[in-house]
Amino acid sequence: MRVPCVIVRHGASRPAVLPLDRLTGALARTVVAGPRSNVALLAALCRAKEFRSGAVDTGFIERNGLALGLTPQGLDRSAAAAGAASLIEHDRLRIARNLDLGPDQPASPWDAGDAFQLAGPRIQNMAVLADGEPVVATISFGSSQTRVAVDGTAAALDAVTFDAPDGVYVLRNGRQTLVRHAPLGAGAADGADGDGLVRAPMHGKVLAILVAKGDSVLKGQRLAVIEAMKMEHALTAPHSGTVSSVSAAAGGQVAEGAAIMSIESEAS
Repeated sequence: MRVPCVIVRHGASRPAVLPLDRLTGALARTVVAGPRSNVALLAALCRAKEFRSGAVDTGFIERNGLALGLTPQGLDRSAAAAGAASLIEHDRLRIARNLDLGPDQPASPWDAGDAFQLAGPRIQNMAVLADGEPVVATISFGSSQTRVAVDGTAAALDAVTFDAPDGVYVLRNGRQTLVRHAPLGAGAADGADGDGLVRAPMHGKVLAILVAKGDSVLKGQRLAVIEAMKMEHALTAPHSGTVSSVSAAAGGQVAEGAAIMSIESEAS
């Protein structure tokens, strides 16, 4: 257990009181996963030229919010992809443990957990929640390496991950991203990209298209039904808006990741 403490220094001048290079390095190496912290802000302050020279006042942080990283930022998709990669590895290890039947058991081709596919590159989509935002992680299985990306952004190599009971915490560039598996049937993450493009989550047959171009839909509303492996999978609206295009038809076959339709949000 690590116990938080406060260190107080005093001296005749700022450099004597605050060895900024050492402090900046210590803050850069500080890791806080789970609770939100201001470690990144403190490190940015120590790197700021005005702060290091002592030319600061009560309005310094407000004036330099952008440089200090205080302005709202969008989702770090590279960190989200790194978290998804960690979740995938956890799933692989869990499956491997469950399949460990002992040395006397014969190997089975059904034991493979790497997105078996008869033709073409092996690609699998996985719905995850990154800081509560639904995204789709694309896993590309290669002969020697598995690649994970979110919205085309590859997993960050400089990210640090920590396991949590409800997912994975990803620390990168002073920011923290919580990545979790999307709950089954989560409408917003069910085969939908962040731009409203609804994709097929698997290879299958389109049983029904429930809306038409120009229709108004509500978030979570059923849009289409796809059959795969004798199971029906409902695609739902990622957000409220208008159906701007329909790319599939009932009775047709679709590949995993194929565009089914697009929903233009009310905001746009």
